[in-house]
Amino acid sequence: MAVFSADDYSVTVAGVDLSDHLQSVELSVSRAELDTTNFDSNGNAERIGGRKDASVSLNFMQDYAASEVEATIWPLYTSTSGHGTIVIKPTSSSTSSTNPSYTVVALVNDWKPIPAVDPAGLPVASVTWPVSGAVTRGTA
Repeated sequence: MAVFSADDYSVTVAGVDLSDHLQSVELSVSRAELDTTNFDSNGNAERIGGRKDASVSLNFMQDYAASEVEATIWPLYTSTSGHGTIVIKPTSSSTSSTNPSYTVVALVNDWKPIPAVDPAGLPVASVTWPVSGAVTRGTA
């Protein structure tokens, strides 16, 4: 896959395809920087990668119908663990080396069942959830 138009992302939350209710999605991964500079570094900073971290940001167009946004997210938010599995792919095609899937378990620690909106506006619930555990990249 070369450069492509990002108009066919596939996003499932807790096994429910919510792609048609998302305005945007972003998966951010980072790694802590550990300073290993020592007296033998010749005046240069030296670093290694430490603990990994990730978060997923989603902008949901709110929908209260069965098996849609609110019916999917609210039980995750109110559950004991508060976690939900999210799978993101660049296109709705099958997972492959040119259409990898990214699977995360996110802590649903923030939800906006009634998002801020003006009388003529679209209710969009914007959230950023921290990832608990590893980001898994699938290619098959």
